[in-house]
Amino acid sequence: MIELFIAASAASVSMPTKAEPTVDPSNWIMASDFPPINQAISNITYELTLNRQGKPDRCTIVFSSSSAELDAAVCGGAMKRARFRPAKDRNGAPAFFVRRERVGFVADESQTGDYRNEDADIVISLPEVPQNNSYLTEILLTMAEDGTLSDCAIRQSNAEPALDKLACEVASSPQIAAPIRDGNGNTVPGIRNYYVGFGNAPTLGAISR
Repeated sequence: MIELFIAASAASVSMPTKAEPTVDPSNWIMASDFPPINQAISNITYELTLNRQGKPDRCTIVFSSSSAELDAAVCGGAMKRARFRPAKDRNGAPAFFVRRERVGFVADESQTGDYRNEDADIVISLPEVPQNNSYLTEILLTMAEDGTLSDCAIRQSNAEPALDKLACEVASSPQIAAPIRDGNGNTVPGIRNYYVGFGNAPTLGAISR
């Protein structure tokens, strides 16, 4: 059974804490890291696994730019420069932490060279969500050492309890709540961080309910 914790609930409930960057994410990847970009626009989604000291231990491409060189440059820059205050589990102990990042590149130098997209990691399409409205829930998934999900904490509620609960239900799927692996490929306990968005219009990659 997966436990659900709401950050805004009783103070007696100890919440895990996410890793926070100590180096501005806009400085993780530099222009000098890039190979020549032949595509008009290249978008990359990657996951950065941080160790208990807050240092990158593993970088995994989730959605590729279709350029192995560009993918490698993004992971290389993040692994080299990203630094964080460590995440902590519900007992206050430093923990491995996985966060998802999106980076976009444009070949036209007259446009912005790179950007970070703060949109949802998971999008759920619901017909009952009012037209032109959207909701965003931030969740923290605690993964056990054997790779199973032990609990889901709502770090930032969208003020709709039913949607918060649904965010945890959807994120509990094995495809999303995947085991956390360190730089050597070993399964380790830790925390996964996701932003779950809700809207009423079908979106590429959205989950319809």
